[in-house]
Amino acid sequence: GHVNPDLRILQLSAGSDDRNAGQAVLKSLVGHNDIKRYREYVATDASAERLDSFRETVSAFRDVRSSVLDISQDPSEQGFQIGTYDMILWSNVEHGPATEQALANAKKLLHPGGHLILVDRMNSSELAWDQCLRRTGFDSGSKLVCREADLRSTIILSTLSDPVSTTKSGNPVV
Repeated sequence: GHVNPDLRILQLSAGSDDRNAGQAVLKSLVGHNDIKRYREYVATDASAERLDSFRETVSAFRDVRSSVLDISQDPSEQGFQIGTYDMILWSNVEHGPATEQALANAKKLLHPGGHLILVDRMNSSELAWDQCLRRTGFDSGSKLVCREADLRSTIILSTLSDPVSTTKSGNPVV
């Protein structure tokens, strides 16, 4: 937030965010003086009705909007601009057969160097997530994995490669 006050964040499946991950992220991006350290926060869900409770939860925050987005479908065909977001938060994600297509669609929304944060409540295999992320173009795979015993969830961070910071051979520039 401090490094990039123009941070653009997209939250997927916000209507099913029973852990209030979105609210926690927003709280961390607003200082004690109520100055926000983000440009835009967009909460999405496949259903407008499911977004109602999320809107109530975050009503105290500025520049938070909600929009219907079915991430299993191409986001550009739903009015979302490709390569726009710095960070995507996806809470209550489950590793399953449709996950790869959804991740490929989410990837389209991140700009190069953008971050994907997954909150998996099913405690799926770290290796399965790493392989899935790599297959869908997140070259870093599971860059950081944190298991929360009390919440019975796993938080996974992945970063979309930035082609500017790699050489023609594909190796990172040091």
